[in-house]
Amino acid sequence: MIHDLALALNYSEKAILMNEGKIAEYSGSGKVITEAILSEYFQVNSRIVSHENNFLINYSSQKNL
Repeated sequence: MIHDLALALNYSEKAILMNEGKIAEYSGSGKVITEAILSEYFQVNSRIVSHENNFLINYSSQKNL
């Protein structure tokens, strides 16, 4: 299990996103760890950057709830 989402994107083929103790999303890492899903479940703005098959996730201030 890994909690660092950028590492998960770089090294995992599959990802599971848990929400309130239940599986909310399960698929390939690139389909689970997206800007839209991070916004929906974690209420953050993010930008996923890829350079030479390495991923970095930049987070900005929290969205208004």
